[in-house]
Amino acid sequence: LCPDSDCFLDGWESAVTYRTKSSASTSVDSNIIVTQTIPDPGLSLAVATIDSFQPETFAIGTQYKGDGWRIGGSIEQQNWSELEDEFAGDTIKDQENVSAANRIRFDDILVPRIGAEYQLSRHFAVRGGLAYEESPLKTTRNPELNYLDTDKIVAGLGISATYERTRVLAYPVRLDIGYQYQQLQDRDFTIVDYDGNEQQATADGDVHVISGSITLKF
Repeated sequence: LCPDSDCFLDGWESAVTYRTKSSASTSVDSNIIVTQTIPDPGLSLAVATIDSFQPETFAIGTQYKGDGWRIGGSIEQQNWSELEDEFAGDTIKDQENVSAANRIRFDDILVPRIGAEYQLSRHFAVRGGLAYEESPLKTTRNPELNYLDTDKIVAGLGISATYERTRVLAYPVRLDIGYQYQQLQDRDFTIVDYDGNEQQATADGDVHVISGSITLKF
């Protein structure tokens, strides 16, 4: 906003993003012959199962950039409810023939994030961020599936170093290292086995992640 002149919106930048849903599945058509059990011509078997799913995602974010610092935030909507339709065609988990009361359900969720950056010097910058990720899993009793998921509070802190005089590359090289902490909120589930036996379980925990990267531009 106002890239070529001064105005009251100087320093503000905003963006809107959209990512369509994607999924991967495996289908197998086979003919089974078991000696002394299933004779020729055998038993035809067709299997379809879900390998992965990425929800349709909308996001809007804005940031304000000052002299050597910036702060920003975003809201992201993930449409996980569409995964229920994918499960309907899964012959392994067979959700299509499960009663409505026991069928696995997913909610669409909103993920808020906030982050900040401070330029320590020409070559070093420190960054931090905080996010709250609600679990898209709506049901806590999923017979024979026993999916567990919880809400998460995510905090991250990192530092980057930019090396400008590479002598070989036309653009600077950037090194990043960061630490992320995830606090999994307590959530109670009912575990059900194939015989219908039930037991109570609580999912919670802490996740610690350390990662690094190097960025090269050509």
